[in-house]
Amino acid sequence: SEITDVFSLELKDETSAALDDAYLMQDPTVKGEYYRLLKPKLLDSDPEVRKTARLALRYGFAAMSGESITD
Repeated sequence: SEITDVFSLELKDETSAALDDAYLMQDPTVKGEYYRLLKPKLLDSDPEVRKTARLALRYGFAAMSGESITD
């Protein structure tokens, strides 16, 4: 038996956890303030700005929760 066709597939997970925007906009804690400061960048027309803001939010929230920050 001989393998004649080899296929390769690479998947990149670019999903993000759903956030409760209404709650975070009213959250009086540092987490809420951090979200409110980043929100304009999360909605920016530039995809690179949005991507950077999503990463900043992810890393910031993880750090505030004492979670390990890994990619």
